Amino acid sequence: MQDETVERVVALCIQGGKISEQILKVSIREALAEMERQKEAKHRQKKGCAAYRGKQSMENYGSRVVTFPV
Repeated sequence: MQDETVERVVALCIQGGKISEQILKVSIREALAEMERQKEAKHRQKKGCAAYRGKQSMENYGSRVVTFPV
């Protein structure tokens, strides 16, 4: 009787450890993916506000176009 209880407790602890490991692995993976997305978004922001020199197309000029009412 005592042996069965000990075996079940040990099995439960092992299962709990495996589940905790899986949850930890998934959460770390998601955190790393979120950090990568933030890094890419920051890179895109910096890249978007580059100062172009010389002849420019409207694509490069973008939102810097200012109109004045006449």
